[in-house]
Amino acid sequence: MSSTPPPLHFPRGWTTHQVASHLHTLKILFYALGVYAFVVLLRPEVVASFTTADGTVVA
Repeated sequence: MSSTPPPLHFPRGWTTHQVASHLHTLKILFYALGVYAFVVLLRPEVVASFTTADGTVVA
């Protein structure tokens, strides 16, 4: 098994910096999604505190 991942193919015209920035953004979004999922699973009352009885979200 190879210790390095295969090369990343990215859209024509993108610089290495643009690809790295895009991957960093995805990393942050998936981290935030993971934290949200963790909170929902372990503390559903926290999420429930942001909604009303009819399901609308309170900002």
